[in-house]
Amino acid sequence: MLGLPRSTYHHKPRPPAQPWPDQELAALISTIFHANRRCYGYRRIACELANRGISCSWQRARRMMRRQGLHAIQRRRFTPKTSDGKASHPCANLL
Repeated sequence: MLGLPRSTYHHKPRPPAQPWPDQELAALISTIFHANRRCYGYRRIACELANRGISCSWQRARRMMRRQGLHAIQRRRFTPKTSDGKASHPCANLL
């Protein structure tokens, strides 16, 4: 009668997600950043916020981290700088 599909009639619209205020989100980002020993970058923080049910894009998380001066520590791979000195003189085959 209305000219609408049945699925549209029965669809319950959800209210749009309200964006978090910048100050509250900045405090939460800072808390997550320091709780993870300053190793989380903007991608991990955006995922952590999504896991907590807070809608925040990675672009916004990146912008807010930059404004606060939060930079993630990038861990270096371990590369040995010295050797024990035996690699150049292998043992003789006694068999």
